[in-house]
Amino acid sequence: MPHLISNLVEKAYTPSIARIAPKHLVRKPQLGRQPQKITNIGNTALYRGFWRFTRRWICHNHKFWYSYVVLCAIGMYQVYYAVIVGHYVRKNYHRSMEYAILREQEWEKIKPADDDDDLFDDDDEEDDEEEGAAGDEGADDDDDE
Repeated sequence: MPHLISNLVEKAYTPSIARIAPKHLVRKPQLGRQPQKITNIGNTALYRGFWRFTRRWICHNHKFWYSYVVLCAIGMYQVYYAVIVGHYVRKNYHRSMEYAILREQEWEKIKPADDDDDLFDDDDEEDDEEEGAAGDEGADDDDDE
């Protein structure tokens, strides 16, 4: 791989014939406009017409040009939003609120009947709490004296 070595670093690599070659025999590239490379799609009249329209009517009219730029930005935002956020939403549907509500509705339909309500009687607990609170209030009155 001697062709990777720079001539500035390795002067001994440059052949002596290249150093003494006459200037008129050295082929230099012609500076100027190169011929346009046209593909099959770029050769169609519709394609060329689109770019001609863009050059004449959009690029030379600043209102159309800025409208075009803003519309392209909105389009790019929508595409990226649909791809990235849409993928996230689809991937995490099982964590969404809609899915939780749906699962709760399904659970309400298939929930087993509550037969063991008599084990936990809420009325007895409330009565116990009221009795305890009344006893505490009397004790507080004695401490204030």
